[in-house]
Amino acid sequence: MSRQLLSRSDDLRRLVDEGYEVQFVSNMLTLSVPYVTTDGHIARGRLATTLESAGDRTTNPVGDHTVFFVGATGTPGDVPCDSEAQPLTALMHQPSAVELGSEVVASCGFSHKPPAGYPDYYEKLTTYASILLTEVHRVDPDVRVETFAPMATEGDESVHQYFDSATSRARIGAAADKIRGQRVAIIGLGGTGSYILDAVIKTHAAEIHLFDADDFHPHNAFRAPGATPLEQLLEAPTKVAHHHRVTSALHKHVIPHPENVTEDNAGLLEEMDFVFIAIDSGPSKRVIIDHLIRSGISFVDTGMGIDQVGSALGGLVRTTRINAGADTMEWVDANLSFTDDDNIYDQNIQVVELNMLNAAHAVISWKKTLGFYRDYENEITSTYTLDGNRLMNEARTDAK
Repeated sequence: MSRQLLSRSDDLRRLVDEGYEVQFVSNMLTLSVPYVTTDGHIARGRLATTLESAGDRTTNPVGDHTVFFVGATGTPGDVPCDSEAQPLTALMHQPSAVELGSEVVASCGFSHKPPAGYPDYYEKLTTYASILLTEVHRVDPDVRVETFAPMATEGDESVHQYFDSATSRARIGAAADKIRGQRVAIIGLGGTGSYILDAVIKTHAAEIHLFDADDFHPHNAFRAPGATPLEQLLEAPTKVAHHHRVTSALHKHVIPHPENVTEDNAGLLEEMDFVFIAIDSGPSKRVIIDHLIRSGISFVDTGMGIDQVGSALGGLVRTTRINAGADTMEWVDANLSFTDDDNIYDQNIQVVELNMLNAAHAVISWKKTLGFYRDYENEITSTYTLDGNRLMNEARTDAK
């Protein structure tokens, strides 16, 4: 229940977003704070407050204006002091120890009530923290209350392993909510597909399915996000197993499928809300696209063409988005090539920055279909040309 309170109460989320370290102990809300000890050193203890709620949100304004203090040692004599190591007796309304439960013992209780009381738990706890910090700063002005410690999520409260403070800090929760519940597939975990995955796991997509039958080799490591330890390469994992292991550190529902998508298993895509296609084989791609259009599933197809003149590379990056119900296989056949051309990109050359760009355009295009980003021109295809640094867009009305 306390975790639900945190995720749905603006005052508690604000504490987490701003880097305050909160915990729930014995049905009490606690906040990590620095304080001056009785021997004049600085340690970290915890403020603890009772937590009142109405349903799944905190009750505000706060009724109880007092807090308890739990010292670093957990002993009754471990109380906060001023910069001269004298106990803050003027702040204490409860000078003796109090058992809070779960073997937690508060060394004292504080009482500081503003004339209008506390409007919420954010104001209550940061006010007490500020009082302690004033004395701490007289000893060491560089100490901060905020620790920015991660806070793990539990059960189904989030698709992520820890709370997403990035979205709420940026105040873009309404836009991010448009992606919740989405089931997406990424077909092909090469350079572009792996960067698509790297972006999608940062969203609140409900499930991310990975399709690729290949193994993960050293040349793949040079085209994938992050750095792969030698020990993991020596294990010779499949691509989907490698990326599942890496990305599951953040997203709980990355689902590996160590197989290519063919006519025989294309039905696996019918449960998806959106599909990213990041493979080079033209004939295989056509089979997938034909199935997606017949199934009414929107998708993005990525493509790259690289050529070499002398010792310099050139080429282009293409991203095409097909919306279910708006586009036909006839248009696809007329505008996309499904032949296996002579293209040195097929040799897995290291153009990771172009893979990243292709992936970024693909994910942006997906988010436009959901309204996360504005799409006034109803874009269908973008083509970036390396030589000249040109980006050309084709709108859906132009694509008939």
